[in-house]
Amino acid sequence: GIKKYDVIVEINGQPVENWKDLRFKVADFQPGNVINIKVMRDGKTLTLKATLDELEPESPTQKEESVDKDVGLSLTALTPALARRYGLSTFEGLLITEVKQYSPAARAGLQAGDIILEINRFKVSSVREFQDILKKTESGDEMILLVRRESEGEKIDFIVTLRVP
Repeated sequence: GIKKYDVIVEINGQPVENWKDLRFKVADFQPGNVINIKVMRDGKTLTLKATLDELEPESPTQKEESVDKDVGLSLTALTPALARRYGLSTFEGLLITEVKQYSPAARAGLQAGDIILEINRFKVSSVREFQDILKKTESGDEMILLVRRESEGEKIDFIVTLRVP
């Protein structure tokens, strides 16, 4: 099976560009379909077979939420199941599911798929925690976010300053 640090490069002969591309390619198949997955493991190319399962319904705690003050983010708490679904190796924090165009979040450089690990140096693991911090932040003030971006197996942590409208 697929192991940690495997890089998926093809699904049924179709090249995979990134984790979003992987999600779209897999979504084209039905539960029960057998697919060929080409991976790079330790410098070698391997072809694996996988039988697709039914996608588990999201629990109510995993539902996507928008935040009260409009900083332009939709978030969901990151769980191990959700991380696996999106091909992420990080299992905690808040997954950004949408960034509104021209919003404070977009101007700060945040993207869908980014993971908020901390706000103002405090770890966050629920949308409620994010909302509570946001409510306590005055309009015009800034929140300091520790953000992780995963791309092609690489993790990059960076700081973003998000101005509250």
